[in-house]
Amino acid sequence: MPETPNAEPVEDGASSQGGGETRWFLHRPPELDGNRSVRRVSALGHDAQGHVYAALAGEDYDGPVPRVLMMLEKLTPAGGLVWKRTFSVAPDGYWHSAAFLKVAAAPEGHMFFGATVRGQVDFGGGPLGGAVLVRLSPEGRHVWSRRLGPTYDSVIPRALAVAPDGALLVTGFFRGTVDFGGWTLTSPEEGDSFVARYGEDGSLHWVRVVDAPSAPGVVSSHTEVMSLAVDATGHVVLGGRFIQKLAPESPESQVRNGPVLMRWSPQGQTLWRKGFNANAEGDGSLSGSVYHVGVSALGTVVAAGSANGLMRWAGETRELWSEGNHGFLAVAEPGGSERFLRDFPDAFIEGFAMDPAGRVYLGGLGPARIDFGSGPTEDLNGNHPFVTRFNLDGTHAWGRVFVTENPPLSWSGISSLTFLPGQGVVVGGQFSNRTDFGTGWIDPVFWDGFLVLLKP
Repeated sequence: MPETPNAEPVEDGASSQGGGETRWFLHRPPELDGNRSVRRVSALGHDAQGHVYAALAGEDYDGPVPRVLMMLEKLTPAGGLVWKRTFSVAPDGYWHSAAFLKVAAAPEGHMFFGATVRGQVDFGGGPLGGAVLVRLSPEGRHVWSRRLGPTYDSVIPRALAVAPDGALLVTGFFRGTVDFGGWTLTSPEEGDSFVARYGEDGSLHWVRVVDAPSAPGVVSSHTEVMSLAVDATGHVVLGGRFIQKLAPESPESQVRNGPVLMRWSPQGQTLWRKGFNANAEGDGSLSGSVYHVGVSALGTVVAAGSANGLMRWAGETRELWSEGNHGFLAVAEPGGSERFLRDFPDAFIEGFAMDPAGRVYLGGLGPARIDFGSGPTEDLNGNHPFVTRFNLDGTHAWGRVFVTENPPLSWSGISSLTFLPGQGVVVGGQFSNRTDFGTGWIDPVFWDGFLVLLKP
């Protein structure tokens, strides 16, 4: 069935035959033999032409000081390599590390990514460290790069997205006084969250602090934003958690937190803010966070995260109690009206993707007995990586488990998803045990990266 920008699966439940089946698999083992090298697919993105952008992190232990690497790949829709760039991180003293935040592509194929670097790395515009933003051309050449914050830990970027006009929006956490590019913000002692908008040339359009409401008995309150998405009209969706520090005489725990979801105008003004607590934001009934957000072509807002306690959404209250993670999926209308809630005991949702038509893909780690709505996916013991798909009316389309031999209690697993137009959903991450990704058993060298394309 052809895709149209103004139709959602809630209308037709469209899915390709064999949804969730593996189209192709790519193994990204380390270059060194034995237990001396690590690779991980950390972030994924795609462009309008169907190319996949993969950000990989790695460490090589072949000398007295580990070698930290940052790798970027551009792939064809069929998984063929277009180009690869590798950047080495120079130590800051002995310590050095690097983590990719997110990869996004402008419509014409320019690639943006964010990262946190302890040490120094040259992406083509000179050595940088700390929180960095980088733009590369479609051919992988450096266009611009910039550092956020004066020190390594003064800014922690969390998410980024490209607006319809090609501007880059980035959100994260900052502490102290930070110049974001001609606009300076100063946080309270505990820090605060920001959203900044940069032009295609890297110039700052605006930066905003994410406000948080206070309440009686609360000494301080702030919002920690973990995720960001932009719709076709430039409106911004933010997800994260509130954190409240209570007065010393309070009989409760001194710190409370809980998931929140927000929608902003294209200029950065708050249109609505919604909590998930049973009564009111900060009532102590629920803890957790929204870790992923998305928005359909019609503006429908989707949030996924982890929580424990009493959650209220779409007129119902649910008890979310798990020894570990308790995943959830919540959907709202553009104006903030709540559509539905789904929850998944013991599931840790690490990857999220959403296509313009509204199909929602979740990836993570959990027991194979998880019932996403169509019964347990597999009759297996232990935790296994999963990918599952929902429609925007709340119906479950399919679920897929990557069966792992002798699964460990914690599996590095799935770290990122991206939807590839006309192809399906690309899944990236890391595996350390023998795993079947749909092409037969794959044996890792040590801690290896992987990429899988699944039918939609």
